[in-house]
Amino acid sequence: MKTQWLLNALKQSGPGFLQSACTIGGGTLGACLFLGSFVGLSALWVQPVAILLGFCVLMMISQVVLATGGNPLHEINRHVSPVLGWGWLAATVAANMVWGLPQYNLGTDALTQMVIPGVLGPGGMLGGDAGVMGRVIATALMAGCAAAVMLAQLRDGSGGRRFDRLIQVIVAGIVLCFGAAVVKLLATGGLSWSALTGAAVPTPSIFWSPAPGYMELISQSGSAEFWSQHIVNLQRNTALAALSAAVGINMTFLMPYALLARGWGRDKIGLARFDLVIGLVIPFTLVTSFIVSASAATLHGPDHINEKLVEWSFVEPGNEAPAGLSAYKKSLEVYASHELPDWDPVDPYAQIVSLDKVPPAERRLAAATIKHGTASLAAPMRALFDGPIGVWVFGVGVFFIALSTVLIHMLINGYAMEAGFGMPRRYGSFLPLIAVLGPFFWGELSAFLVIPTSLIGLTLLPVALWAFLFLGCQKRLGNARLGPVMLTVGTLVTVLYTLLSAWAAHGQVGWLGPCLIVGLAVAAYLTSPLARKSQSRGV
Repeated sequence: MKTQWLLNALKQSGPGFLQSACTIGGGTLGACLFLGSFVGLSALWVQPVAILLGFCVLMMISQVVLATGGNPLHEINRHVSPVLGWGWLAATVAANMVWGLPQYNLGTDALTQMVIPGVLGPGGMLGGDAGVMGRVIATALMAGCAAAVMLAQLRDGSGGRRFDRLIQVIVAGIVLCFGAAVVKLLATGGLSWSALTGAAVPTPSIFWSPAPGYMELISQSGSAEFWSQHIVNLQRNTALAALSAAVGINMTFLMPYALLARGWGRDKIGLARFDLVIGLVIPFTLVTSFIVSASAATLHGPDHINEKLVEWSFVEPGNEAPAGLSAYKKSLEVYASHELPDWDPVDPYAQIVSLDKVPPAERRLAAATIKHGTASLAAPMRALFDGPIGVWVFGVGVFFIALSTVLIHMLINGYAMEAGFGMPRRYGSFLPLIAVLGPFFWGELSAFLVIPTSLIGLTLLPVALWAFLFLGCQKRLGNARLGPVMLTVGTLVTVLYTLLSAWAAHGQVGWLGPCLIVGLAVAAYLTSPLARKSQSRGV
């Protein structure tokens, strides 16, 4: 009986994999690279804990939606607050439109630099001397693939079983591509099972103490106190950002509408829980653990410092700048502006003269704390696999990450525009294709789009979670109401996400961020049925 249920559950699985494709995007890739390179294997526990929190949130939302069976947007507007409902919709659409931009940038970089550089890269068959034509073709290929898949999904109907299977294949491909790197590292001694199993145990000390990989470098520094505090700040901010970003505002919109599109009801609550475990928790844990492990083994610690950066002269630069020079300079400037008494905050030439005077020990620490981009793993993968196959496998994984996220953004946007405005899903789904501008304008647009979009999403996320929590407590749901265990877990996780979102919003715009969360909560209450009942009793 149990075996038959398991087989049926596997056949019906889908929404959980959609959540994987949404959350395993460029942001997750960057967070894992930063965690591995900044903190090393000591950060291996962060992403599994983050997705466990996300699982609790999405399970609560699933149970509430399957119990009510109605349009979640209308349920929130009617029973909680229209301010919250429409704000939830607006934040979701904004996230889909804006965060699609870097996904195209990520996918285009993967194709032109790692997958087929000889064809689309600079100097390639179709890339042109500067590589501009190659980026145009790569962007068109990615957009074309996304459009074709979405058209097929829309023709299949609301459930789109073939779409579900494609997403499952893509997620499996992502797992295999990054898993291959870890298997190779284990085989060559770059990683050990004992180190991995030991690192899986949560080590909260990364929030107040530098990771072990920095201790030798700090002991050689003349500014140990500065570097210790600087490194702890980097570790804390990166870990908290990873925890707060495991569930995005658009994921809270995707889950309920994906369930309803499949016709699931109250009898499918157990299936929804299983689907989230098999489709989200397991793939996310594997992929993020693989990326953190690979970046920790190849980028973290004194053995992986780029000595060309340490030896670089800013006053008399060489002919070929080493990789990561810009990030290294920024890291060195942070040290110099705090620790060098003759630092000139105005004169650029005086600044580079000062940078060249920084002692080697401090320069090595600056090189060890740079922010690594996706391409940083390309060279270690080439060396690890003794040829271009490692770079190709890594690039394919990165491309799958970008493509799957673009597809899910399109799917969510179709649900959102249909739920809010009755727009046919085929039109709403194609609005995010404006993100094809990403590879050409993302650098200029990011400063104007990322902060407001992040702020809206971060401030709306906890309020949206409270809305589903309140919906799940209503007497009209009868036996389908949140039970004591789910209610307790949901409340604790919602409170935690509220604190994390307030912290992250504070990092974006100072105290304005937490104040906006409070302001939204007040506005939601004033427009809620509870406030109207209080006013009527007062009258």
